[in-house]
Amino acid sequence: MSSQPASSSHVPPPKSSLSSKQPTDDQIQESTHLIRTRLRELRLDDMASLAQQQQLEFGNPIIDEQISWFRLSITNLFHFFGYLTTTWGSIIVNTFNANLDIGDRFSMFTFAAGASVILLVIYLWCLISTNPFLVWLYRLTLGRGSGGLGLVNSMNPNLFKNMTQAQAEAAKEKLSAPPKDDADFHSREFSLDIAKMLLQISSLMYERDNKDTVKAVKQIQSQLAPADRVTRGLTSIPLGLAGSVIGDRPDRPGRLFNSLLGGKNIPSIADQVLSIEHKSRDAIDLWADKYGMCFEPVSELASLSQAYVSVFWDPTSTWIAVAFKGTDPRSFEEWTTDFTATFANAQEDITGFNMIHRGFKERMFPSAHVSSQRKPWTSISAAVKVVAEGLTKYRDPDTKINVWFTGHSLGTALATLGYSKALVSGDDLPKNIILRDAYLFATPITVDMATRYHFEDKLYVRDSVPRTMWRVTNRNDFVATGLPAFGDNDKYPYDPNNLFGFSHLGIEIFMKSGPHASEVQGNRVKTHGDFDVHITSKFSPQEVIAQRQLAVSGHLTLLKVYGALQYIPLVGRLAAHATVNYYDQLDQIAIKQCIDREY
Repeated sequence: MSSQPASSSHVPPPKSSLSSKQPTDDQIQESTHLIRTRLRELRLDDMASLAQQQQLEFGNPIIDEQISWFRLSITNLFHFFGYLTTTWGSIIVNTFNANLDIGDRFSMFTFAAGASVILLVIYLWCLISTNPFLVWLYRLTLGRGSGGLGLVNSMNPNLFKNMTQAQAEAAKEKLSAPPKDDADFHSREFSLDIAKMLLQISSLMYERDNKDTVKAVKQIQSQLAPADRVTRGLTSIPLGLAGSVIGDRPDRPGRLFNSLLGGKNIPSIADQVLSIEHKSRDAIDLWADKYGMCFEPVSELASLSQAYVSVFWDPTSTWIAVAFKGTDPRSFEEWTTDFTATFANAQEDITGFNMIHRGFKERMFPSAHVSSQRKPWTSISAAVKVVAEGLTKYRDPDTKINVWFTGHSLGTALATLGYSKALVSGDDLPKNIILRDAYLFATPITVDMATRYHFEDKLYVRDSVPRTMWRVTNRNDFVATGLPAFGDNDKYPYDPNNLFGFSHLGIEIFMKSGPHASEVQGNRVKTHGDFDVHITSKFSPQEVIAQRQLAVSGHLTLLKVYGALQYIPLVGRLAAHATVNYYDQLDQIAIKQCIDREY
């Protein structure tokens, strides 16, 4: 496998991602049907792989099993104690690190104490928000004004109405546009049009309830050959399946699903599974249809928890967005994943990478996987290939497809790893793919300093496609700014094993309301120079302000009472993390050059 990033050799970037040969309406309909069919076959493969993993770990499923609130609360309590053990154990070990001065040690203790208190608050929140009686009471009262949206987006029931067709068309035009071949290498453009579209997509990802997906996976699991108890203890492949799973071919969608189910009635089971899961995606499909786009889920990211990854695309254009769902605010397990900073070696998964956040790695590149389990990245890269082939089927042979990555919260961490894999391992994606930018909202720490240096060397390549990983931050969002990221600053020569030397990747935009300029950090790259960052839009600064005023007058923006939560100590840092607060702030930033933010 090549270690060179896609299109990163010293040749001029592709001149166009557009095509002079445009498909007819009938051809678009045909190719869209083909894309959806193949993506759903890939989806069945991913769910079958996950079903077998569950079979090996837990045995035969109980299809309609309901986990009691008491049992969930006890499980969450164990997660909390696990976090305390890991974090404070690291504090004790690093107290004796000679590279740390008194200020550094004080910072570590302060962080650990503050994070422990915040996680305790989150535990209590999860305890309350999952209580069956209180959930019923919420739906009866405050939930009635949520516009049918899930808890994450419920503070602004009109969130998905707050983008005009003109704004959507501007975003899609920019998403499909070819990279500039005359751009100044040290001048980077943050497209407000793209950012709004991709934040809408990232927020939409929360509107799929995974209960139906869990039921669908269990339905597949019930059709698998029972795993022998001894086999589960000694090997990773159940008896009778070893020969059938070796031929897993992601370039042949549906093959893994068919192999694992053996001689069963495959079409009937497949239709049943897809029908079960399809019930939970209505809100996303309605939004996508409104703006002329398509949506399909791709992978559950090696777990039956809330995170997953999907692809969005415009069937009449030449771009794909890979979107990752973030942390569910009521899932304490996912909160502890975000907060627990432990390293894992990633060299086997992303060439040249050193240490990355263990919890995030296990979602994208699980280490303890069965032989038939398809790693999420395999499904993601296969899905991108399927969509790209469909979009170019009736276009010129040299048509290029732009691929963008996005996500919110936990989703940004996973998008970071997916984008890095695409960047470093160019052979994983088709040659007609142009990897463009990543727009990430509320990004936690992800890698160590050595990995950050390697990523920057691969990202900032002259005479190539100009790419930027954008990290967008709202106020003092705790997930984005509250965890120790001393590795962001080159002045800290930390030991590689120091867990407080984590880094972020990419350039960070700290959003500010206009007329003030937003602030930027991470744009002064040690080995590649200083980058100027400009907020841009197809619309003029006056038009952007008018669009905001129109949204306010139409009651499409966040209620002031919810925005005010961000000013409350401690609670405000958690409130700032919400998707609706991110969109509300993004809707107010000024079209101008960013100014440096001091460390």
